[in-house]
Amino acid sequence: MLKANLLLILCFLMVGLVSLPEVIGAEKAYEFTLVDTEGREFSLSDFRGKYVILDFFAIWCTPCKIELAHLKDLKHQLGDEIVIISLDVDPEETEQQVKDYKRAN
Repeated sequence: MLKANLLLILCFLMVGLVSLPEVIGAEKAYEFTLVDTEGREFSLSDFRGKYVILDFFAIWCTPCKIELAHLKDLKHQLGDEIVIISLDVDPEETEQQVKDYKRAN
C-alpha cells in the first residue's frame, strides 16, 4: 500500500511539473545518459527532433499497466516520431524482473 501511495504521489508531481519549463523559462530538457535493459547506453540527445515521453512505472502498479496500453497506442500512431523511455522506480525490483516485464508487455 505504501508503494502504491508513493507512486501516486510521484505521478501527481510529474503532472505538476509539466508546466515547469514555462515557469522557469527553460528552453530545452537537461541532457542525461542511461543504460537500457540490454546494457546499451543512450542519451536524451540521441532522440533530438522526436517527441520523448519519460514513463515512470513499477511492475506491481495497476495504473501503470493501464497506461501502457495508451503508450502503445500513441507509439502506433506516431511511429518513429516518438520515443518512450520507461523507468522503473521501484528499487526492490530486479533487472531480471524488469526484463521479464518488458518481454511480456
